[in-house]
Amino acid sequence: MFISFIEGFLLGIGAAIPLGPINILIMNRALKDYKSAVGIGFGALSADTLYLILILLGISTFFDDGVVLSILSILGSAFLLYMAYSIFKSRHHTLDTQSQFNTPKGLLKFYLQGFTLTFVNPYTVAFLA
Repeated sequence: MFISFIEGFLLGIGAAIPLGPINILIMNRALKDYKSAVGIGFGALSADTLYLILILLGISTFFDDGVVLSILSILGSAFLLYMAYSIFKSRHHTLDTQSQFNTPKGLLKFYLQGFTLTFVNPYTVAFLA
């Protein structure tokens, strides 16, 4: 049992240490508005929690088929490429320090953005399998 704990601990560190796209997005939004960064963080937390529930329900046996994992990886990669393109496209915009994201509609948008980015992230999906 202790060996399982150590393996899980090391896998958790391996998942938490790398700066992934969600961490970069949170840092980017935190420079503009703290509440929007928190919304993205809660969205990512919700997606991770959903993955945890799916694992506990035994969904990992569904990923034994390489086709499902390949499709999810392709979709996640396409989404990350879209995010990279949109960040690259807006690289010359200056930071707007006005707090314009505090509306409930805006916070929901950032929550869904964090949830979607984490849910389709190929790294997260590969960690699930």
